[in-house]
Amino acid sequence: MKEEISRIFATEQPLLVLGLGLCPALAVTATAVDGLAMGLATTLVLAGANLIASAGKGLIPEKARILCLVIIGAAFASVAQLLLRRWWPAIELRLGIYVPLIAVNCLLFSRSTVSVWKSAAMRSFFRGLLMGVSFTLSLLLISVAREAIGSNAVFGRALVPGAAPVALVAMAPGAFFTLALVFGFVNFWRSRSKK
Repeated sequence: MKEEISRIFATEQPLLVLGLGLCPALAVTATAVDGLAMGLATTLVLAGANLIASAGKGLIPEKARILCLVIIGAAFASVAQLLLRRWWPAIELRLGIYVPLIAVNCLLFSRSTVSVWKSAAMRSFFRGLLMGVSFTLSLLLISVAREAIGSNAVFGRALVPGAAPVALVAMAPGAFFTLALVFGFVNFWRSRSKK
């Protein structure tokens, strides 16, 4: 299990290593709260869809597995959206279409979907949970950087009184710049650790 945890966080990390889930990483990381909410919603969907799909794998024909996983993922994405709408309507409004699209992102986290059909239900659940946590940490890293530089705040709390924020970083182009810098840092770190 320890080996699987390190593999998910080091070589199968969805966003920063495999480059999966870029759309929400660019669209909903203007604030740390939004990045965290998106990550937690994705974690719920991944873990839940993996658990249900793996538990029912004997009932699902091989040709219908991808379709069934999309339907299960869409059901969990709907639950995540309803929970956000009930408890945090402002966040749900800011995340918009990206919460329902989590079902599609779950398919993109292909390493996770492969394990669904080959592993026991609890192992698949754990793997989905780890993938979700890994994705959440990535979104949080990007959103904290964007909010700190672009708004001089993190989680809505001011950082340096009187410091001028770089508004461009909080806007859409800033997402690309921040993501590029984070990718560069991760690739630099990975190349150094291989040596």
